[in-house]
Parts: sequence; structure tokens; C-alpha cells
Amino acid sequence: MRPRSGPARTGTPWCIVFANVRVTPDSRFGFVEVACRPTADGGTEASIAYTFTALSTAGRSYLSELTEDAFANMIEGWKLRIDAWLQV
Repeated sequence: MRPRSGPARTGTPWCIVFANVRVTPDSRFGFVEVACRPTADGGTEASIAYTFTALSTAGRSYLSELTEDAFANMIEGWKLRIDAWLQV
């Protein structure tokens, strides 16, 4: 809970949600949702959900190979690219 404005106000729960949509033509559709919520210690908890939908045989093939390890490697690849970009 965060105060709405000033200490005399009652707390107002908040949640920030960001959604990203991407389409790989003739392959797949991806929806990424990021939700941030306050924690009791004053921090922020983020949850991220991915939803993929195949748009073709190629997309079904790609998604069938997207195992937990393959997904983790994909996310790590993004992390490395973002970290490199932030260093510029």
C-alpha cells in the first residue's frame, strides 16, 4: 500500500501493467505482460507472463522447440544485448 497523497490519506493499492505485442510474420504472435506491485518492505515485485501463438507450421515448429532451457537462453540473450546497450 502506498499513501495516495500525504500521511493522513488511506493507502491506495497500485499496480502498473505494461504489455508488449510482437508478431514474427508467417510464424508467431507474442504477448508479453509485465506487472509491478509494491511489496511490504517498500520494494517492487515484478511478474512477467509470456503468451505465444503459432501463425503457421513454421511457428508451430518454433514453439514446439521452445523448451524451458531454450526459453531461458533466449531471455539471457536479451539480457546480454540490453546490458551491452546500456554500456554505450
